[in-house]
Amino acid sequence: MSAIFVPRGFLFAGMSAGIKKSGKNDLGLVVSEKPLNAVCYFTSNSFKAAPLLDSIAKLKRTKSLISAILVNSGNANCFTGKTGAAAVKKECASLARQLGVKDELVHASSTGIIKKPLPVEKIIKAIPELVAKLGPDNLEVFNSAIMTTDTFPKIESKCITIGGKRVTICGVAKGAGMIWPQVKFQATMLSYVFSDVNIAKNILQKITKEIIEKTFNSVTVDGCTSTNDSVFFLTSAKAGSKTITREDKDCKLFKEALAAVCLNLAQKIARDGEGATKLIEITVKGASSPAQAKEAGLAIANSFLFKTAVHGANKNIGRIAQALGQAHIIDSNDDIVISCNDLKSKDVKFIVDLKKGRADWTVYTCDISENYVKINAEYN
Repeated sequence: MSAIFVPRGFLFAGMSAGIKKSGKNDLGLVVSEKPLNAVCYFTSNSFKAAPLLDSIAKLKRTKSLISAILVNSGNANCFTGKTGAAAVKKECASLARQLGVKDELVHASSTGIIKKPLPVEKIIKAIPELVAKLGPDNLEVFNSAIMTTDTFPKIESKCITIGGKRVTICGVAKGAGMIWPQVKFQATMLSYVFSDVNIAKNILQKITKEIIEKTFNSVTVDGCTSTNDSVFFLTSAKAGSKTITREDKDCKLFKEALAAVCLNLAQKIARDGEGATKLIEITVKGASSPAQAKEAGLAIANSFLFKTAVHGANKNIGRIAQALGQAHIIDSNDDIVISCNDLKSKDVKFIVDLKKGRADWTVYTCDISENYVKINAEYN
């Protein structure tokens, strides 16, 4: 793993609270030195998990201020009704007391098995020890605590200079199955992106909305949109750089760096798809609009027939035509052009020219192997 640069103003911790039977780390915490303006995106799935409903309500009441996020793996706290909602309030209240902040500023995230009651008493019991472990150098431990079927950590960081000051961007993510985020502003995939840049909230909202579409919302493993997908963008303004208040050259520099971090995280999620052996990049060009290009790319990327063919290095491009026809993007009169590199490669790239216009889009997915079935048949 390359060097990790952590933005100033954040503390991290991770440990085992006994949620997972394996004894692996399953409880993570990130705390800011002061309440931060946050830009957050949550799943478009209408059946949202209890932590997301709690966060959405809190963000409205506090105008998107956040002091801490408590994350557990091994349990999604979804389809748990009033008991699940009460558990979120209890864990957040307990952490708020420990940190000396208002309950409204503490958020929770959960990932894991749906329908199982959250063992909230185990979490509450672990909170004092978790808080005692907080430190600026514990990002990797935090990341380990949020993983479920992930096979490797997903951390990316980048440093840039704005007005003579070093600005750091760092993101962590988890996700390998039930991946087709489609997150909206109201993203199983969880991602937390931290920066010490000083930026106006309206500018951060605008650029992250664009970045989300080209990165996390352009990834699919199995076409299943989770109940728990969340993306949090947090900025501490500790870099001492000038405040970015408009879209100028400094904003462009920050946006490009932030997009690079998010894209790398998104690609790692696709590469680590459950049972995957190949990262698949699909670029659709010649579309009538970016929306059509994206729709076409995802139609291909969500085709299990296409993905199993790629797994077997079988260049059956008829499966691409079938997927596009099923999505009503092409018909019998269209003469599309499809090209690709060696399907035996670990990084497979397809280019699909629809010959309908000048728009393009790239989506990311993975192959489907026999191991995908095994993992999900036994996941409980």
